[in-house]
Amino acid sequence: GLEEVFLSLAMGPMAVVQGGQTMNPSTQDLLEAIESLATDEVILLPNNSNVILAAQQAHQLAAERMPSKRAEVVPSRTVPQGINAVLAIAVQDDLDQNVQKMTRALSDVVTGEVTIAVRDASFDGVDVKKDDAIGLLDDTLCARGDSPQEVLFALLEQMDALEAENITVYRGDQIDDATANALEQQLTAAYPDQRIEIIYGGQPHYHFIISTE
Repeated sequence: GLEEVFLSLAMGPMAVVQGGQTMNPSTQDLLEAIESLATDEVILLPNNSNVILAAQQAHQLAAERMPSKRAEVVPSRTVPQGINAVLAIAVQDDLDQNVQKMTRALSDVVTGEVTIAVRDASFDGVDVKKDDAIGLLDDTLCARGDSPQEVLFALLEQMDALEAENITVYRGDQIDDATANALEQQLTAAYPDQRIEIIYGGQPHYHFIISTE
């Protein structure tokens, strides 16, 4: 799943702290991860807007409790931002240079997320009922539909996917191989000039996490 995606990109020691919308890692979890790594320089990627504060607190506490280590935060708000940040790392650069490059890389990617509404709601003119498929664009509700696939295509339109070079979809554990294969064919037909990639993410709460760049 997503953990394997991050670990496959590692160019040095890496720890992945499990999290999600209902089980965000604590400051203590992040401190333990910093301590566990066999390196003196650590970069924290929250990958969720709800984890940024814990990461910043871990950065401050690590400086006090682990003087031999230096931990910096790159404030990624989504998984695709975090992946793009990791891809920006250059092994020949020092920590400060990599933090700058990774932070700049956050703005190169647009993130969409497809999930199921847990209650009736209205936000920015979008009315949704419980159990509707809904789409979030950079954490803002902006689409609804009868199926996750329908919402995915609505999100891509709002993400100006026709102008992108790459479209990456991380499928959740609710999406089986047959559905993913059919979706890939539909995406390739709708976006023939873009590089399409569907990756198993295994995330429990989001049917799809979408990245365009």
